[in-house]
Amino acid sequence: MLQQLRRRDLIVLMGVLTLLCVAAFGAGYAVYAVLQNQTDNGSTLPVAEAGQTEIQHTINNLDVTGLTQYPLAKEAAQGWANDIELIAAGSDWPTVLAVDQVGEPSSWGYRFYSPSKKQMLFVTVEPDGQVETIEHKPEITLPPRIVDTNNWLFDSPTALALWLDFGGADMLAANPGMELLAQLRVTGDTGGPAWLVTGVDQRTEEMLMVVVDAQKGVVTRSSLDLNH
Repeated sequence: MLQQLRRRDLIVLMGVLTLLCVAAFGAGYAVYAVLQNQTDNGSTLPVAEAGQTEIQHTINNLDVTGLTQYPLAKEAAQGWANDIELIAAGSDWPTVLAVDQVGEPSSWGYRFYSPSKKQMLFVTVEPDGQVETIEHKPEITLPPRIVDTNNWLFDSPTALALWLDFGGADMLAANPGMELLAQLRVTGDTGGPAWLVTGVDQRTEEMLMVVVDAQKGVVTRSSLDLNH
């Protein structure tokens, strides 16, 4: 019998990692790790209909996004090492009360890896463009999967709008004040960059994750309940 991780345990894990990690990296990684583990062990999740292209919801903020803030993060990282590669990007909206707040200007975190240093660098870019860096000193023995930024064609507003389309709007209406996280990373769904958008209500333990192909702009996976 497959060992299942209860939603309560997952939410606690997310909270701990959020406190320990920069921006939303820890929380987003924890959620995806559980999702990927269940998939690898044979359990299934509902997959979006093939050919879905129309987006029903609109994100108002297009100025402060994962892609617009990336050049500032990349410039800072290149000052640390000239062979930097992007591992992940993410942001967190701790208390979302309504649909029109989804995707509001927020701090964006970027995680870079240097093959020569065998280390990681965390870069945070504030909405006003201020940049902060934190070097991860321990040596990385297993090189992480790298985001091919040439295939990063769809930005965070697209991913957030699709999360709303695929159940997020209904979940938010029923759970105002929930937390929303968005992370760009390489996933097993396509082998390329993907957005993992996760809504969590710690009061009801309800969770919704939607995975969006960042090259094609379509949903590849969604799950209302990781406990099934």
